[in-house]
Amino acid sequence: MLIWQYADPNTQSYFTSLLHGSRNDNILRNEMNEILALANSHYTTSNLNVPSEIVIGNTITVSDSNNVLNKFNIENVTNGRVSKNGNNVSITATNVGNLSFTLSNSVNRFKRNVKLYYATDSQNVVQAGDLDPVRRNYTIVLLHHIRQM
Repeated sequence: MLIWQYADPNTQSYFTSLLHGSRNDNILRNEMNEILALANSHYTTSNLNVPSEIVIGNTITVSDSNNVLNKFNIENVTNGRVSKNGNNVSITATNVGNLSFTLSNSVNRFKRNVKLYYATDSQNVVQAGDLDPVRRNYTIVLLHHIRQM
């Protein structure tokens, strides 16, 4: 519906709540707003205030200030343990080196890219596919002991 609105603003599109029901512009408006919000927020990543250093054996918990952590999975954890609970991430340093992890929002439901088939003499067709994955990498230096100032 969003494309039709821009392609031909004079088109009268609407939904009804029942088969052969009366026109209800709120239903279409709500659907369009939801689709637009999903599209606009697709590339929004978590915003974790992760420290640059952690002492081995310590655990920290940080919150996502963008409140989108529920869309992401934790992947590729090295030299530590990372878990999420609600809007918080707990990070435990376990080994020497750098602790790293990735927050990933990727869905491989279709196992292919979206395709648009365009024809000058026929209707255009869109084939469903997976959206661009969104990833955010974090790295923390692990320390044996607290640095003295």
